Amino acid sequence: MTGAGISVSAGIPDFRSPGTGLYDNVKEYGLPTPEALFTLDFFLNNPKPFYKWCQTSDLKNGNLTTYNATPTHYFIKMLHDKGLLLNALTQNIDNLEEKTGIDMNKVIQCHGANKGAHCAKCKKDQDVVKFHEALKSQVVMYCD
Repeated sequence: MTGAGISVSAGIPDFRSPGTGLYDNVKEYGLPTPEALFTLDFFLNNPKPFYKWCQTSDLKNGNLTTYNATPTHYFIKMLHDKGLLLNALTQNIDNLEEKTGIDMNKVIQCHGANKGAHCAKCKKDQDVVKFHEALKSQVVMYCD
């Protein structure tokens, strides 16, 4: 099981470090708690803070491809290649496991992944290019 720590050496900030962590940098968003930024209930009632955050994150570019997998990601891949990995459980949404070439059917992404787009209410797949255009312009995208 892995979390933000394995991606920090790739240059992706974690959530909780004072000063640099994501939760320390969303105070001006008017959230009841920093974690609310990523809860579905809050998003369904007020998606604007998430869209605002996306403007300051690498998500505004549609992906996190500017980052490379770390030695820890490659260690997990090595365990897979040797037949020693049942599953890799990750809390990360950066998809760096995929960059190692690991069989993604062995990776359980607990918090989802930064791939694709679908309606938070009806689950209908959405055009990911249009979604990223909406993120860039901070126009909340709604399902047809």
